[in-house]
Amino acid sequence: IMTELIYLTDSYQKPLTTKISAVKKNSTHFEIELARTIFYPESGGQPGDIGEITGPNGKLKVTHVRLKEYNVIHEGKLEGKIEKNDTVTAVIDWDKRMHNMRVHSGGHILHEVVMETVPGLMPVKGEHGKQKFIEYIGQINPKLLETIEKKTNMLIASCKPILTRMV
Repeated sequence: IMTELIYLTDSYQKPLTTKISAVKKNSTHFEIELARTIFYPESGGQPGDIGEITGPNGKLKVTHVRLKEYNVIHEGKLEGKIEKNDTVTAVIDWDKRMHNMRVHSGGHILHEVVMETVPGLMPVKGEHGKQKFIEYIGQINPKLLETIEKKTNMLIASCKPILTRMV
């Protein structure tokens, strides 16, 4: 069984009604799999969502979300009881999601400006969580930093639409 990844097709959906596919108790927390999810798992340098999954007899306060094979695992502290096949409502912490989306998009904008301004750099990795950075192989002349910042801010201020696509 594979979790249907609603966050890939609608990253603005806030509440979602779905069913519990699996429940597992670990020593310090519970792990819940949903048939469909709006929770973005920690991935690609971007932090995962937090929020709540509420069923008829209990609530999971989601503190960490990760991918395991083709399923999204929602980890957290359970108050009450949640069982497989329960119909539940999943709600993400919208302020955190919006912040993460903005930082992630800003990183892509900055990257495009850097690649345009300093040809020949090779991107290695990026992080949009606690430490925000983009790492490159190559050198950026410090004299170009002000130009990169100005170009990035101008591109953001232009309010061009942001399009997403699967790669």
